[in-house]
Amino acid sequence: NCAPRRPALSQWREVYPCVCCAEEAVFSCPNSFFDLNSLQNYTNYLNYTKKIAHVQKLLYLCALLLVFITVMELQKGHIAGADLARIVGALGIVLFHFSCYCEPLKPFLYSTANMPYGPIWVALFFALSGACIVRSNTDTPIGLFYRKRWMSVFPIFFIAYLLAFALKLVVWGYWWGSISPWTFPLTLIGMDSYFYYLRPNFCCVGEWFIGALLICYLLYPLLRKALHHLPYTTAVILVAGSCFIPFISWFTIEPWHNVWVCVTIFYLGMLLAQFPAVFTSKISFALSAILTLILFVVPLPFKQVGALSQIIYPILTGLACLVLLVHTGVYLERQERLKQGMTYLGKLSYPIFLVQQTTIQAVFSKWSALSLSEACTLLGMDILLTFLFAYIIITRHTELTHRHEKSIRHNA
Repeated sequence: NCAPRRPALSQWREVYPCVCCAEEAVFSCPNSFFDLNSLQNYTNYLNYTKKIAHVQKLLYLCALLLVFITVMELQKGHIAGADLARIVGALGIVLFHFSCYCEPLKPFLYSTANMPYGPIWVALFFALSGACIVRSNTDTPIGLFYRKRWMSVFPIFFIAYLLAFALKLVVWGYWWGSISPWTFPLTLIGMDSYFYYLRPNFCCVGEWFIGALLICYLLYPLLRKALHHLPYTTAVILVAGSCFIPFISWFTIEPWHNVWVCVTIFYLGMLLAQFPAVFTSKISFALSAILTLILFVVPLPFKQVGALSQIIYPILTGLACLVLLVHTGVYLERQERLKQGMTYLGKLSYPIFLVQQTTIQAVFSKWSALSLSEACTLLGMDILLTFLFAYIIITRHTELTHRHEKSIRHNA
């Protein structure tokens, strides 16, 4: 008589109107023999667990929202589709410089109907750099900005320099005995290639635009302030000054290499980044495609005017190509595999810029191309070697970075 009596099913229905719910409670309960008070307590417990489950779901949603906001903040400086522009710019520079050494390919790879390809890809490179820099460093303190730029430029530069130094020494047997040792500090600050036109130095990698880009980074705080206060006035002054560069005779450097022109394109990229709709609008895509086609194919008047052929036409073509390639990159990145591939190849663009000239010289020091088929064979060999060296450089840089971060965590 003292044993707990199992309640009838009708008594369970007072708490569980549905029979299946009552039976589920009976058979899922760890102790099926208890009175109605215990059943009421168990019901309260179930209600409590339901409330806890709702709170957990709310916490999960808040956590997902927090993760989404964090990812968006981390990708704030990223321009979707920019990797394709990096890849095309780097490959375009390789093809242009290769055609400078190879006569059979010069009619195809050296020039458009209005200008050489080289200034176009350099304009694309500077404008893209300005756009990405201002998107990721809008409010970055000056000291932190310079530190980030140093870490992104010089480690890879020094790795590429050591590789090219060994290549020239072993393959060519070249030695810098006649070069003044006082010019070596230019290499340490990455400016040797830019000032090579003034005096021979220890330049092994890179092109003049690496040094010009470093000057743009140095002037970035001033350009950022001008972008915030006098955006259009600054653009007009820079473009107008660039148009006069070809007519000033006391500049011994080529007009397109002049630092004023490089800063102008870099700033125009910064200004273009203030209008995100330019990179997403279908109208801008159509206009950039039409403008690119015209500047590439249709011979335009006044090509003999230095300001147009050396400054204005390349700037317009570079900006149009940038908008067109970013649009195309956004479309291609919808495929996850293509996105991963373009992201990785985009990381190789900077090492490619550094080693491409040295690789071309190494190829033509051993072989020569007299026919179109031989030229295409050497071009394929040069592209493979360039990407191989870029892969070695970026892999080595990644290993050193991980090792440095591991040592910092160990010491901490």
